Amino acid sequence: MLYIIMGDGSMNYIEYNRRSIRLRGYNYSKPGYYYVTIDTFDYVCHFGHVSEGKMVSSDMGKIAQKCWLEIPQHFPNIVLDEFIIMPEHVHGIRLNGNFRGLFGQKMVN
Repeated sequence: MLYIIMGDGSMNYIEYNRRSIRLRGYNYSKPGYYYVTIDTFDYVCHFGHVSEGKMVSSDMGKIAQKCWLEIPQHFPNIVLDEFIIMPEHVHGIRLNGNFRGLFGQKMVN
């Protein structure tokens, strides 16, 4: 089931069936880098538009950016890396967990 917040603030839900792209049996809570994509419902451009090759964020786009940046406040073991907000989706890279990087440094927020 998927809950959708409508433009007027009301909330609707839909049931959907789709194939999972997750690797069967993989523990996604393990430390590591994870690539995340979040799409808007029906790919509607809620987050802004592109003008002269540049993204112009709408109010919803600014909220999406604020929410992305606040993830570590809610999940202390998450470290954010690069992200980009597009008109109808968000791409981001995040790190799970406290673990040692390639050269033995402890990864921290």
